[in-house]
Amino acid sequence: MLMAAAALLGATGCAYYNMLYNAKKEYKRAETIPLQRDGTVSRQQIDAYQKAIDKAKVMIDKYPDSRHVDDAYLLIARSRYAQQDYQAAVSTVDTLLAKLPDTDLKEKAVFIKCRSLVKWDKSGEALIALEKFMQDYRKSDFTAEALYLSARCALVTGDEERARAYVERLRDRYRGSEFRLEADMDIAEIYFEKGDYDKCIEVYERLTRNRLAKKDRYRVWSSLARAYIQTGQPDKALSALNGVDKVTLTDNEKAEAMLLRARAHQGLDATGEAIDTYKNVAARYPKSMYSAEAHFHMAEIYQEMDSLATAKSHYESVTREYSRSEYAERAIKNSSNISQLMRLQTSEGEDNPETRAQRLFAMAEMQLFQFNESQKALKGYQELLATYPQSEFAPKAAYAIAYVYGKVLGDSVKATQAYQTLINVYPDSQQAAAAREALGLPPLERVETRPVSSDSTASIETRPTERDSTASARLEGAESP
Repeated sequence: MLMAAAALLGATGCAYYNMLYNAKKEYKRAETIPLQRDGTVSRQQIDAYQKAIDKAKVMIDKYPDSRHVDDAYLLIARSRYAQQDYQAAVSTVDTLLAKLPDTDLKEKAVFIKCRSLVKWDKSGEALIALEKFMQDYRKSDFTAEALYLSARCALVTGDEERARAYVERLRDRYRGSEFRLEADMDIAEIYFEKGDYDKCIEVYERLTRNRLAKKDRYRVWSSLARAYIQTGQPDKALSALNGVDKVTLTDNEKAEAMLLRARAHQGLDATGEAIDTYKNVAARYPKSMYSAEAHFHMAEIYQEMDSLATAKSHYESVTREYSRSEYAERAIKNSSNISQLMRLQTSEGEDNPETRAQRLFAMAEMQLFQFNESQKALKGYQELLATYPQSEFAPKAAYAIAYVYGKVLGDSVKATQAYQTLINVYPDSQQAAAAREALGLPPLERVETRPVSSDSTASIETRPTERDSTASARLEGAESP
């Protein structure tokens, strides 16, 4: 009897161990499947990790009291994390710790929760969890990563001083850790995303002065080049990219470097070199995020050159190349706006000075508000004023010129001059009332005539009245063109 019981127990042990073994085998197989180019998990990966989850769940359901049930829960949490379902990963860890609070896997489980909270964009909760983790497990192998994640979370929540403190601890205590570089790179990236480019460049430039491993050299120098481009320093961007010429690059890195070079040439007004490089990217990396970006930037160049049909064609190519491109939405919008602009330029029908003035005004408005092309908009408004000064759109164009100088370009001197010209040339217009208000001038006093009853003649009584400049300024685009 005892031997039979022992045999049964052994068979049961082998059964749940084999189930766990098979679940782990599925997990390892899923790990061999690479992420997609944009860093997201593919359907194939999600399905592969799901097989590991399903096998682990079956084991838990059939053998809830086995000594390896915590392994099964941890495997599920890791699989959920790999599926990028961070909320489910956190929930799984919470379930494990609630059912088995004394598990030997607690340290690993808690850290998976910390990682998941960071990825889930729960920076405040993650920071609290990471601080507690570092207190509870002072000698953990995960401490360097915990400091790195803490620095990132602190910066996201706006606590730069605290973030720097975490990075300093990481630098001092873990000199050989890969997370030292990761912390600096992530902090620089967050500065970039927040638009604090000077601090971003400061971090990258400091890193370039360090001895970098070959595998990290491209990341640092290309990121610095991107920051230089963003700050209008394309010459420095090209110099930074020269720093990776001798580094062996992956196909993706080659595509990224080519795009950065093209953008630097674009910033230097080396239009021919920029277009040739973008065309090269589109040809070498078709149907990818890289070809989509290349077409978008080519469209920008041709639009700047007023080659609207060619620009429209390239904008339309963005979504055909890669529908999930970060440029897709803007490309669709710009293509639509160009279509409207082209229709305005070639519109037929009643053709008289007033309708031509209206078309000029509409095209200038589109350049300003749809394309953010303030200089082209100014040119359009000025052409309208010079060609059709008696049009009803002339005072609107005059006001728009002052608006662009003052609100868009920040040139208060030219804005004041434009407002004054508007007041002098079109004193009775609604836009002139808004201009007077913008300059802090009192409303224009008018002389209003009213007939007075008389037995013999209709004599005239005159008296000054004030016009409601605020109300009139809001009519027909007086506050903004």
